[in-house]
Amino acid sequence: MAIQAPTFAGTALCTTSQKQIDGPVGVRVNIEHIPGADGQFAQPNGHSGRDIIITGILHTTAKGTRALALSAAYDELRIKEDLADGKTIGTFVDCANGSLTNCILMSYAPMGNWQIVPDSTNYKGIIPIRAVIRELNP
Repeated sequence: MAIQAPTFAGTALCTTSQKQIDGPVGVRVNIEHIPGADGQFAQPNGHSGRDIIITGILHTTAKGTRALALSAAYDELRIKEDLADGKTIGTFVDCANGSLTNCILMSYAPMGNWQIVPDSTNYKGIIPIRAVIRELNP
C-alpha cells in the first residue's frame, strides 16, 4: 500500500517523507483513596482521545524568485497553522488512507531548518513540519 500525504479537513499537512505515530487511547477513570480502607476505589468513565503525531516535509509552491518562494512558504504554513484554531473539528485521513472523524488539529509547526531551493527555473520551499492531531472519539 502506498503512503499518501495525510490531510486534515481536506488540507494536506505535508508532501513527502511523512511519518505517523498513533498514541494510545486514553482511559478516563476517577481513583480515590478511602480513609481507613486498604486499596483504592475506581469509577471508570470510558475512553478519552488519543494524539496522532505526523512529521514530514512540506514542499511549497514554486515561485520565480527566492523572495517570492519564501513568501509563498509562509503563506502555506499559515493556512495549515490556522486550522489549529481550537474550534475546527474535521476528518483526518492518515498516511494509509484511513479516515478518522471527530478530530482536531492541536498544533502545526515547522521544525528544523527551512530551505528555499532552485526548482528548474523557479524556487520552492522545503520545510520539515510536525503536526499533532487529537482523535476525540477513538
